[in-house]
Amino acid sequence: DNIPVKVIKMAKDNLCLPIAHICNLCITSGIFPKSLKKSIICPIYKSGNKDQIANYRPISLLPALSKILEKVLNSRLTSYLERNHILSTNQYGFRTNKSTEDAVKAIIDDITINLDKNQKCLGVFLDLAKAFDTVSIPILLAKLESCGVRGLPLKLFESYLSDRTQSVKILNFTSTEEQVTF
Repeated sequence: DNIPVKVIKMAKDNLCLPIAHICNLCITSGIFPKSLKKSIICPIYKSGNKDQIANYRPISLLPALSKILEKVLNSRLTSYLERNHILSTNQYGFRTNKSTEDAVKAIIDDITINLDKNQKCLGVFLDLAKAFDTVSIPILLAKLESCGVRGLPLKLFESYLSDRTQSVKILNFTSTEEQVTF
């Protein structure tokens, strides 16, 4: 879309209805526009040897309209999952009114209760590095379907996850566009 976020914010009163119309068209057609699935990757230096690619964090820049549509879809999916009690009560990440502090408190409470009962406690904590990069798209879509996401909403998520492209931008140089594979 090549519309800077700054412009959208400045003209929000005039752009609100057209953007809502575009979002509604995507939802009612089950199609996420191909032009909104193009990202530009900008490697950001973290620390260490600058010659090592592992010392850079890839930042994915997406069209502003893509981000707006993603927020709409996220809001609708989250609302559906919450309303139908599909998410575990033990999930604290990416949940409304839940935080990492709540997760820590729940763990401490469980440990305290079990120690008071003279029971042994064992904790296993995992940090799944780059978890999204390892998700199987067919499995994710099957999981959405098993949660009741069917028809046009499922078609829209399939469209969103397929045919994505990216290029890498370093300084003033941009690579050729390549297909993103999951």
